Amino acid sequence: LTSDRPINIGLNAVVEGTVKAPQINVAGRVMGKVLSEEVAVLKPSAFVQGQVVSQKLILEDGAQLSGESYTVEDYQRLQAPAE
Repeated sequence: LTSDRPINIGLNAVVEGTVKAPQINVAGRVMGKVLSEEVAVLKPSAFVQGQVVSQKLILEDGAQLSGESYTVEDYQRLQAPAE
């Protein structure tokens, strides 16, 4: 799921795969990657299993993240081939 506009994952939504947008708001479930150039917001009902890559990550009270989170720069550095 890719957009150049904000993406909202609703309360009852389940996404398996990659979500990519400038701003992502998650209230439902995501199993995969959340890739945001600006901000990712995990609402109190959110459950993300996988990776979150964003300039800014907001975990609201009750949100669950089972996996890893990276800044965009750190993620790019990790993806670069070793010299």
